[in-house]
Formats: sequence, C-alpha cells, structure tokens
Amino acid sequence: MRNHTREASTMAAPSTISYVLFAFVLIGCGSHDSTTQNPDFSAAKQRWSDANVQDYQFTLRTICYCLPESDIVVSVKGGVIDTAFYKDTESPVSAERLQAVPTVNGLFDKIEDAYANNAALVQVTYNGTYGYPEDVFIDYSSNLADEEFRYQVTDFLL
Repeated sequence: MRNHTREASTMAAPSTISYVLFAFVLIGCGSHDSTTQNPDFSAAKQRWSDANVQDYQFTLRTICYCLPESDIVVSVKGGVIDTAFYKDTESPVSAERLQAVPTVNGLFDKIEDAYANNAALVQVTYNGTYGYPEDVFIDYSSNLADEEFRYQVTDFLL
C-alpha cells in the first residue's frame, strides 16, 4: 500500500509541474510593448525623435555570419538614404544591398522587432546626446548558431 501511495504522489507531481509550465508559456506568449519592456529603448527613441534629425551621415559596420563586407558610409537626407558607399574603396553600394542598409530609424525598427519577437538577447548602446543606437547586438535564438548580428554606428555627423 505504501508503494502505491508513493507512486500516486510521484505521478501527481509531473502533472502539477506540467500545468505550472503551461501557465508560464501562456503568459509568455502575450504581446509585449517594447516601450514598456525596455525603458532605455523608449528614452533613446524619444531623444532621437525630439532631436528631429533628418539629415546626417554615419559609418555602419555590419557583423554577422554572412559575406564579409567593409564599412558603409551612409548619408541620410530628409530621413531617407541619399548615398551609401564602401568606406575602403569609396565605391557605391549596390541597389540590392542598399535595400538592407538601415537608417537610424531603421535600426530602432530592428531593435523594436527583436523585443516584439522575444529575441533571446538584445544589447544596445545608445548615444547620450541624440539617442541613436551606437552598438546593436541581436540574437533571436540562443538555441541556433550563427543567426545573430551586430550593427555598429560610428563617425556620426550632422
């Protein structure tokens, strides 16, 4: 009889644990507002918005498990990319590649997307004056290798 009782209580524990884990999964599946999830993001995005910078230039370094490329000098006018060229050769970025080159607003979009999709790791350093992201590292899944990426913004000029 004692063995039967022990088995029953042992069997109850996994089902209780299952219910608790299921509850946590349901809670975790809700949508998250990145502005409430990360106050640094909200403050930096607000600082960038308040600065109302529409014309600027910066150097973008993209680090990922993709084809290596040199840094890109990006010139933005009226909030859209005006010109982009490779820093080391001064040759223009192809139209196809240009589609994936973000502006500062595009970087904020990528960060917000990472928060909205519950990326495993989002690390960002923001500029203290204007709020733009200076260093962005996003790893969407800690269980997958080589899908993470980093953007570094340097040489920012108004």
